[in-house]
Amino acid sequence: TIARGRCSERLAGTEAYLPLLEALESLSQGGSNPVAARVMRQIAPTWYVQVASVSSESEEWARLLNEVKAASQERVKRELGAFLQEVSRLRPLVLFFDDLHWADVSTIDLLNFLAGKFDALSVLIVVTYRPSDMLLAKHPFLQIKADLQARGAARELRLEFLNQEEIAQYLALEFPQHSFPAEFLRLIYAKTEGSPLFMADLVRYLRNRGVIAQADDTWALAQDLPDIERELPESVRGMIERKIAQLSEEDRKLLVAASVQGYEFDSAVVAEVLKINAGEVEERLEKLERIYAFVRLVEEREFPDRTLSLRYRFVHVLYQNALYASLRATRKVQINFGTLIPSDSSMLISNLAL
Repeated sequence: TIARGRCSERLAGTEAYLPLLEALESLSQGGSNPVAARVMRQIAPTWYVQVASVSSESEEWARLLNEVKAASQERVKRELGAFLQEVSRLRPLVLFFDDLHWADVSTIDLLNFLAGKFDALSVLIVVTYRPSDMLLAKHPFLQIKADLQARGAARELRLEFLNQEEIAQYLALEFPQHSFPAEFLRLIYAKTEGSPLFMADLVRYLRNRGVIAQADDTWALAQDLPDIERELPESVRGMIERKIAQLSEEDRKLLVAASVQGYEFDSAVVAEVLKINAGEVEERLEKLERIYAFVRLVEEREFPDRTLSLRYRFVHVLYQNALYASLRATRKVQINFGTLIPSDSSMLISNLAL
């Protein structure tokens, strides 16, 4: 049995047990486990009254509501543990929670409680989250993750970008019996660099716009490739803009300067351009990699004049494009192109030529 719950960005951290309640609602009403609702009512009434669809249940319902109001946090936890143990006894249960970086403290506390009872549960809990958002928010899940891993109760699977073959597999699953040309696959890969999120959004956008259409049980392109190359989903643009908005003004200025050099850039060049100590630039780039996931260290290098530098690249070329395009907006906060080019630009020019 699979039950799914999603954390909400709009209600981030404010709605107690939101993903759990959604999962339990789907479990009790979805029909995948016919006994779930009955078992929940008997064993976990404090959860049942929050997810059951009931129009009128007089005295019995009023009694359950009173029990919920008087229930302690410990009782709430015990009831859920007992319910999951019983409902998974005959059929293993998978709980899937998406976007855990928006989960509330109560949900995290309950997940920690359930992890301590895994020996008695036929339950697998799968959660997804963005590490950068976890770190930025100093999310409470970070406090328990290391402990869960040490106890062997949790394992983290880092998802890398997809290669062209994996994108081809995705398209075959999403569009069975398609007749997409090889150029289309290469374009999707070049446009998204294999980012699963950007790739799925772009493909969905092209289908909604009718660029990808189905005819006679076959998916095909309804427009020429040059038209597709100008397409970029609003969701992708919004996501990139929101990520950039998380930066401080100093870090945004640093990355804008880096974007002028290109998709790959050098810490020494950025330090020279912005007239900042090279050590400070390297420290900020390390933070932008570790916490914000904007850039990635490529290598250490030495210029012909023996200047040492760290070579970085943007995690995604769309980040570099968006930062470079923001130069006009950045001028409004007293950053202009003139500040990005030093009076003696020979070092910048020589480095760009390497």
